[in-house]
Amino acid sequence: MAVKLYWNYHGRISRKKFWLGLLPILLIELSVFAIFNYTFSSTPAYRMNQLNQNLDIFLILVLCWPAFCLGTKRFHDMGLSGWWCLLNLIPYLGLVLTLTIQGFVKGADGPNRFGPDPLSSKENATTFYGKELSSSGTAG
Repeated sequence: MAVKLYWNYHGRISRKKFWLGLLPILLIELSVFAIFNYTFSSTPAYRMNQLNQNLDIFLILVLCWPAFCLGTKRFHDMGLSGWWCLLNLIPYLGLVLTLTIQGFVKGADGPNRFGPDPLSSKENATTFYGKELSSSGTAG
């Protein structure tokens, strides 16, 4: 399930699953920074700034895709394209906007072009636009 949540951007997820999926990403980031800062606390300030910049770039590269997948699925749940994740590129305001939209706005009721409603019961989620869904969640 974690592989589908973090490495696949298809489908829809609920607000609860979004927050529960975002929590490990944030915990990883905060714990790496805490360990890093504790380990290198005796390093001179100019050297520490360079190390922090390198760590920032590394963490952004590693954690960007899972965060993108979560965000895309939340926008899909609202019937919007994953391209709305590009709002994150607006400094400061983009992060606030996307977290507010993805974390607090209710998704569209019923199935949409991105899949069945993640809040519907399993019985209601067995068909998608009149087609029977396979066990992988795709119509066919």
